[in-house]
Amino acid sequence: VLSLSLMGGLAFINIKQILEDSGQNKIIGLAGLEAIADLKVDKIESFFNERKGDIRTAQDYYNIKTNLPILTKYIDDRSNPEYLKAKKMMDGQLRTFQRVYGYDDIMILDVDGKTVYSSNNTQIHAVDVGKPLPDPTGVSFNEGKKDIYFSSIFKSPDGHFRMFVTAPIHDFDKKFIGVIALETNMTSVYKFIQDTTGLGNTGETLIGHMIADDEITYPEESIGNVLFLNPLRHDSNAALNRIAIIGKKEAKPIQYAASGKSGSGISIDYRGGEILAAWRYIPSLDWGLVAKIDTKEAFAEINSLRRFLLIIAFIILLFSISIIWLIASNISKPIVNLTKFADKIAKGKFDEPIVSIKTKDEVAILGDAFSKMRDQLVLALGESENIINAIPSPLFTLNQDGAIRSVNPKALELLGFKEKELIGQSIQNIIKINKS
Repeated sequence: VLSLSLMGGLAFINIKQILEDSGQNKIIGLAGLEAIADLKVDKIESFFNERKGDIRTAQDYYNIKTNLPILTKYIDDRSNPEYLKAKKMMDGQLRTFQRVYGYDDIMILDVDGKTVYSSNNTQIHAVDVGKPLPDPTGVSFNEGKKDIYFSSIFKSPDGHFRMFVTAPIHDFDKKFIGVIALETNMTSVYKFIQDTTGLGNTGETLIGHMIADDEITYPEESIGNVLFLNPLRHDSNAALNRIAIIGKKEAKPIQYAASGKSGSGISIDYRGGEILAAWRYIPSLDWGLVAKIDTKEAFAEINSLRRFLLIIAFIILLFSISIIWLIASNISKPIVNLTKFADKIAKGKFDEPIVSIKTKDEVAILGDAFSKMRDQLVLALGESENIINAIPSPLFTLNQDGAIRSVNPKALELLGFKEKELIGQSIQNIIKINKS
């Protein structure tokens, strides 16, 4: 039983480790989670590298370099033929660019940060043209004057999550003349981030960002903590609303990832439940990403395996007990009977029959030996008794306690007792009685 227990325990530990590492048998293990996390990090980086490529192309358009000064000059007189002509030329190129590459809007800002062009007609008739860039953080224009910049994610009035990609525009003499801003809808990004393929019924992927003191557009309590950036499988309103407080036991993986760490293991998620997780830091965006699944689901087949092993162990235990009972019945019981038989022989009870032993092992041989020994003792004692009875002098035989075991006829004649009155009596008592 101990051997089986040890074997089963080692097998369980070994199989559990294999399943954790390989993610086989419909279980998403650490290796599987790490692969998913790495794949999604690659997709995110590829997506934003494409955005970089797009804005690098657009910022050097001849059309923009030529018409931006005109749009800037007539921004307060947008019915002027010169403005309309320049805008038409911009529309012909940038609206096609917007449609082909999937942007919500392409905006051009002058050197003061005023929007002088928008490729989206809806935005034109709204408040954007002639106004600053509608960036809640207020830093995209200034950062875009320097180099390509990705803004923080924000929620627009229509309920969509968006972000800006900004970059400087220079004229043909390399003089700074404005900033181009590509407005990116996060729907496509969220789609592949929130794809739960391979993550079972409880798994999901999430992204988060450590909020600095200067990011005043977010809730005050998020400063210095991690803000969730996408809707979650278990919390559809989490984007820009749910916070992971640094130092708390909940949502540990996203705390690690947003702090610049990458790793994997068993941890606690934002719901307070135990999870298997892989976390990654994305330095280009200063984001953290976590791919996770509840351990209850991840280890479902491991727990099933444990139950199976327990059932097998229980069955083996019952079988072992049955074998032990059979051994006791076939070996131990005959030995006990032989012990009792030997004790009776030691007490001189030679007429007790030996229990029949039907086995064909050493116990049966021992039983036969005891039976032959008794027969030999009975024969020897019979011969001794005949010799004793023939002796013409009084003779007693005593047992180890000094009690009379047998007497010959001369002793009975001398003492005047019957044999049954003497057997078992102490020889000392008989002597005293005879003297008196």
